[in-house]
Amino acid sequence: MINDFMDAYDLDDVVVVADAGMISAANRQALERACLSYVLGSRTSRVPHVISSWHDNHPDQDVPDGLTLTQPWPAGPSDQRRDETIYYRYSADRARRTLRGIDTQVAKAEKAVAGKIPVKRNRFVHLSGATRSINRDLEKRARTLAGWKGYVTNLPNPDPETVVSAYHRLYNIEKSFAYVQVRPASTPHLPPPAPVHRGPPDHRHCSPCHGPLAGDHHRLVHQTPDHHRTPLPHHHHQYRRTHPHSR
Repeated sequence: MINDFMDAYDLDDVVVVADAGMISAANRQALERACLSYVLGSRTSRVPHVISSWHDNHPDQDVPDGLTLTQPWPAGPSDQRRDETIYYRYSADRARRTLRGIDTQVAKAEKAVAGKIPVKRNRFVHLSGATRSINRDLEKRARTLAGWKGYVTNLPNPDPETVVSAYHRLYNIEKSFAYVQVRPASTPHLPPPAPVHRGPPDHRHCSPCHGPLAGDHHRLVHQTPDHHRTPLPHHHHQYRRTHPHSR
């Protein structure tokens, strides 16, 4: 589909932007084989070398908000891909949210290890037979990675701001798709009804009317209520049970 799009618009290259959860390893390899450019979200399970080096060089120092670290990832002789560059950007707001979640999970893990609550799925609980313990190494790694987001691209001589901005535009695109999917169901666009012009009835194809309302096409407008109507017989039947109206 991408190649068809490029052929239709006579493009030499396009940049595919996708989140890490939207693209698989096979999709990424297909992009590499097709020699397409991309900006992808990077999942980080281990502390990258550039992040650990920064902490080693800045002991006991908080990471500045918006700090961007660059890690080149050149292709090997047998790799069928271009050279890549990975950017790691730190967000203080993201770190605050992540650390709050880590604190909650560690607190539950400590209660589970102490036997105060049943052991449920918790990544910080380490089970070895009947022995329970807190995986402190995993906790330390999670706290070190809190706030960091990775972006990988194979663009030549990339600019970090351009790469990060291209990735974050995905949010606006996803928001637009969600709006389009929800809007038809919630606020349908229907054409306005055609105006109806009510004129006097055509009596040429109707049987002649008889009675006091005959010939008056405004008979429904000029009627007056009759307050002295005779009640139906069953209203006063001796076996009829009346019930109060519920409001």
